[in-house]
Amino acid sequence: MGRVRRILRWIIFTTAGVVGLLAVAVLLGPTIRGWQMGLAIARFEKRPTESRAESLVELLQAHAGTDDQGNRALALLLRPNIVTRKSYAVGRPVTIAIERRFKLGFRSFQWKDESISVNGQPSMRYHGSGRLDQGIQCLNVPGFYTQPGTYPVELSIHCSLGVERVSRGTALLRYLHDGLPWLIPEPAWQPARAYICDFTASSQVTVIAEGEAEKIDLVSSAQLDQSMRAAFSSRYLGIETGYSTPTGGRRVRGSAEICYENLPAAAAFSATLRLPDGREIPLDGLWPGEFTARVGGSGSFRVNPSNFPMETPGRHTATLVLVPDPNLAYKDPAIKAIWNGTLEFPISFFVDANPPSR
Repeated sequence: MGRVRRILRWIIFTTAGVVGLLAVAVLLGPTIRGWQMGLAIARFEKRPTESRAESLVELLQAHAGTDDQGNRALALLLRPNIVTRKSYAVGRPVTIAIERRFKLGFRSFQWKDESISVNGQPSMRYHGSGRLDQGIQCLNVPGFYTQPGTYPVELSIHCSLGVERVSRGTALLRYLHDGLPWLIPEPAWQPARAYICDFTASSQVTVIAEGEAEKIDLVSSAQLDQSMRAAFSSRYLGIETGYSTPTGGRRVRGSAEICYENLPAAAAFSATLRLPDGREIPLDGLWPGEFTARVGGSGSFRVNPSNFPMETPGRHTATLVLVPDPNLAYKDPAIKAIWNGTLEFPISFFVDANPPSR
């Protein structure tokens, strides 16, 4: 009997000790993580690097620190570089580029809501989910400058981010919260957390006479032409889509994907579709009607026949023609010269007169 009592006492004391340690961890955990977040923010402010950005992302995913610290960290990570041209022409549109400096590898977030205003005018709004990646956005500065001079540009950026908790102890905390809510209350568990930041970023643009302003150069050589053509390729995609025509619904099967990798020069193309009878359909406003890519760029885009709907059933062939366009390149101030070469890609697709299946 005495042996049983000793075993029971040992179980009770051990359980009480474990519960006590968990309680201490819950109480001291936020303080420790807040200290870690404060140190990570200070190190990042002193010298922003990719590895220090990754440390901030990990702490945000673990819901470390206070709301103010999390909002501060998000603002630091999202603060962009602002790229402008050396000079712009009087009376022409002025565009700037904002470049996110770091690839933010959030493993899971519930939503992103971001808006950017330029000189007080709304310019870009995004709401959705997915990945929060390093990226480039070209924005128009409102209005036209009719006189030479240097003018300020101010960006107002608002972003809210809903981040799911990601840490090694997440599963344990969820289990304890469900079973012992008095021990692990909702604030300590917090399955998701919203971070919000508002900040401004400033730059300036220089406007001068039309003939003196920066222009886009066209570059070409035998070696560059060969390298650029080798950087592009195309492949057939058996995708099926539907569209309406004046004579009824159509189903089209087939599209083309144009891929490019490590471009040796910047490129900017306007696109047309050349039909066998010689007709050319401009793809203005339709992807890839306005294609631009910087030096070293890689990616792909699709040519969807449903964007230029044809009524005649049967198999069709056409040629996608990409022609260099300095006016498109001008929209990205980081592009100073583009390749002066034309690309052509054959595409084929089949149009069915039967309405698309539901």
